[in-house]
Amino acid sequence: MNGARSEQTLPLDPFALKPGLFALEFTDYQVVRGPNVSATSQDAVDDTIYILKLNARDCCKLREAYVTDYRLGPPKGIAIEALERRAPFIAQELRRQGLLVRGDR
Repeated sequence: MNGARSEQTLPLDPFALKPGLFALEFTDYQVVRGPNVSATSQDAVDDTIYILKLNARDCCKLREAYVTDYRLGPPKGIAIEALERRAPFIAQELRRQGLLVRGDR
C-alpha cells in the first residue's frame, strides 16, 4: 500500500482509524465505505481507497483467494486464526457480516 501512496498525503491517518470506516463487500471483494462513515468522512474514505488503490484487480483477487481458503478450512485451506494473522481486515469483515463458517466466532 505504501508503494501506491508514494509521496501523497492520505486523507485519513492509518494509525488513527476508527473501526467501521471501511468495509469489504464479498461479491467483488472490493473495499467500500463502512457502516460508521459519517457524511463528513465519506470523501476522505473514498479518497483513501482511491489513493491506495485498494480495489485494484490484484488486491481483490488476493482477498478472494483468502476467503476461498478460509471457506475450505483445514487441511486444504486455512482456519480463522490463520486468517486473522494474515488478513485481519478480511477476518474482521467476515465476522462483522456474520459470514463465519464451521462455528467460528
